[in-house]
Amino acid sequence: MRATIVTACVSIVVAAGLWAQHAPAPNPPYAVPSGSDAVRPALPQAQQLYSHGDPTPEEQLMLEYINRARANPPAEGDRLATTTDPDVRQSYQYFSVDLNKVRSDFQGYPARPPLAFHPQLIQAARLHSQDMQRNDFQDHIGSDGSTPGQRLQRVGYTASSYGENVFAYANSMWHAHCGFNVDWGADNQQTLGHRRNIMNFDGSVIYTEIGIGVVQDNNPSTRVGPYIVTQDFGRGSQVYILGVVYRDRNGNGFYDIGEGLAGVTITPSRGNYYAVTSTSGGYAIPVTGLTGSITLTAQGAGIVASKTVTLSGVNVKVDFTQDVAPVPLPLSPDYATTIGDTTAVQLVWRSIPQAQRYHLQVSSDSSFSTLIVNDTTLRDTSYTLRSLRNRQSYYWRVRGRHATLGWSDFSAAMRFDVALPLQVPTLYEPGDTVALDGGPIRFRWSSVGEEVDSYWIEVVSDTDTYELVFDSTADTDTVLVVQNPQQYFEVGRTYYWHVTVYALTGFVTTPWKRFLTIRSASVAGDERRIPSRVWYDAARDAIVVATSPDTSPVTVSIYDICGAVRLRSSSADTNAIVPAQQLPAGVYTVVIAGSGGIERCPIIIVR
Repeated sequence: MRATIVTACVSIVVAAGLWAQHAPAPNPPYAVPSGSDAVRPALPQAQQLYSHGDPTPEEQLMLEYINRARANPPAEGDRLATTTDPDVRQSYQYFSVDLNKVRSDFQGYPARPPLAFHPQLIQAARLHSQDMQRNDFQDHIGSDGSTPGQRLQRVGYTASSYGENVFAYANSMWHAHCGFNVDWGADNQQTLGHRRNIMNFDGSVIYTEIGIGVVQDNNPSTRVGPYIVTQDFGRGSQVYILGVVYRDRNGNGFYDIGEGLAGVTITPSRGNYYAVTSTSGGYAIPVTGLTGSITLTAQGAGIVASKTVTLSGVNVKVDFTQDVAPVPLPLSPDYATTIGDTTAVQLVWRSIPQAQRYHLQVSSDSSFSTLIVNDTTLRDTSYTLRSLRNRQSYYWRVRGRHATLGWSDFSAAMRFDVALPLQVPTLYEPGDTVALDGGPIRFRWSSVGEEVDSYWIEVVSDTDTYELVFDSTADTDTVLVVQNPQQYFEVGRTYYWHVTVYALTGFVTTPWKRFLTIRSASVAGDERRIPSRVWYDAARDAIVVATSPDTSPVTVSIYDICGAVRLRSSSADTNAIVPAQQLPAGVYTVVIAGSGGIERCPIIIVR
């Protein structure tokens, strides 16, 4: 096999607002002659089992994308141009892909026969993907300097020509396929080498065999991944019937990961080989030299079916699907959604064709052992679930009954959580002033419900610098008593306190509430209380003391927070007015003494 020199350049570019964007490695080898006509051994006379290898579901899906594109290029162009996949659209935007040109190009491409998996090509492709993973690079030249042709020689593969595509930064199989077939990247869009390998649009070579190697890499320390993809193409001398056997669970008429049926025997009515589907559901049968009609029979995994095709010297694709009712797709609420209402939630799913009715199950556990709803009579595609429990997770799934195919499988289980939003408690006490020599201080706030895990109270002397003076946790109680307040607080200081509520759904914190610490005023005299009302009149900047006529005259004394007398005045009026211009803003105690007794009233002067 003749060696081929391939150049490649890999660059990593990060643009603002976009994740790092990559293109497949440029200058993919295409139609490289191998120096051999790849003459295969004569077919045995007795029928033998043929294996195309054991491709993974991801590798099988990539082949299905390729063969669908080769069978109908105009439809492929439309799919590529209109895809809504967010990763693909982001790459289109980043690389300034002209989607109108992509669609126009594919309109003019000829259809090509499908490609068959070849076990040696799969082996070569996987080995190169593993090499790129281990050594964290993207290139057609291996870490040991090997070319694609040399790697094919190592696994014993011979063909008249070969080609290779590599993409070490794919986010999904569809993202990799679009990267190859759109051929994004500045150099790639000029040469279209990856697209040429897949579509063979110029006719210089028409491949017949392929190997795909997909390796997953989620190592955050490497640049490559999450999927590393190598496609090795070859033109051999064999002709194949090939295809995939699958159970179309989602009803989209196309193979998807998880749908392949292994162990199905595919037997042709003529020829020397038969096949048994591999793990991913695929198969290939050499039929070189056969022409005309041939009937394939598929048997196993619940399938007994036959199809007849006509052979004309090129590969032919024959798929078998197990007739099953499509599965309804849950639409709303999304998985792991948090519902902030215990009244009701509406469950919505996608309809299936020819649906007679639906079967909905709702459970409080993921195994559906405890069913809250088990309704097989639903005609609509929605259901309102009522009377939900707060702080409860719910699981639901649905299946549909098809008119002729019976019940489908259940959909994948969905989960939603019910959690009422936390309410902010109200801070009740202490009030605006606290007498430190008056005994324990009680902090009290309102309850916000049974969903609370704990309350956390903090007292600070400065909200800007968050100078913590005292903090404590209460499980579910809404009262906290500080038995020895002098241990934490000083007379004549302003303090601020708030409460944070913690629950399963998060936490909320109240605004700060202020209180001032004072010392109780000591005033001799009768301790009988005088009915009175005291307030600060800001318009007159005065303290107004209102008493009843039978208590006049009275003496009004104004004490500061340290217990010192700042003003004293006597009045025979029922409304005594004490000018406060000499007093700075702050907290004071007004003591009213008269023949009827004595009264103490705290007051705040605010200017």
